[in-house]
Amino acid sequence: MALFIDDLHRILQTHAAGKLADSSTLAQAQEQVDELLARYNGIAAAPEIFLGQSVQLKEGVDRSGVSHTVPIFSARLKQSLVAMLGQGPG
Repeated sequence: MALFIDDLHRILQTHAAGKLADSSTLAQAQEQVDELLARYNGIAAAPEIFLGQSVQLKEGVDRSGVSHTVPIFSARLKQSLVAMLGQGPG
């Protein structure tokens, strides 16, 4: 799960940098996230976490007027993320 979050973070960083240069769309970033999930499903390293799950990217604006791309995790992915974060440092 930690590797998936790192990979997702890289996609979001690239999208944010592309938005600043007007060369990246939310649809392109969503396509990359979908491909990422497909790769994790393809290697079947943790099917109990990834199989049939999704991440939807949404654009949001905070109270300061700053635009953010926010990943919305499906239930099982969110549950796995919360469990991983709850473990704390090993």
